[in-house]
Amino acid sequence: MSNATPSKKSKRAGGGWVCWGLMLMGLATFAPCILLPEWREYQALKVAQQHEEHRLSDIESALEREKRSLVAIQTDPAVVARLARRDLRFHDPAETRVRVQSALGATTSASPFVPQPVNPPAWAAAGERYLPRLNYDGVFCDEETRRIVMGMSLGLLALSMALSPRRECD
Repeated sequence: MSNATPSKKSKRAGGGWVCWGLMLMGLATFAPCILLPEWREYQALKVAQQHEEHRLSDIESALEREKRSLVAIQTDPAVVARLARRDLRFHDPAETRVRVQSALGATTSASPFVPQPVNPPAWAAAGERYLPRLNYDGVFCDEETRRIVMGMSLGLLALSMALSPRRECD
């Protein structure tokens, strides 16, 4: 007669899979709650950096124009005469003045700012193409839903630990 007591191995045949499955589900939702808001903040900082670099280049080009104007004023008498006529309304009585209206308005040389997209790392971009096109920011970045998803994720992780003790997660 054989003793039909189930072995330890047969008692926990599915226990390891349940433990790892619950951990995977918990981490699959907890990690984006942590990483995606940080990534969005990084993207916003990169766009702000691009904006400031664009402003800096506009200021530098304006500075170069002003330097050229200053050199021209200091060295070219024709420029001084033109400025006196235009800004000080000076005119020689022997000259004949003719009013001409310009069809062109004042033009600005500053180019409009168009931010370049901040691409994710190559490993994340490769995985991103397999994800469905959903509003992940609404789930993982919105503070109200983020708290709920993080709580449920931690609940799954705690449940995996409670249902499957450490000895079964091997």
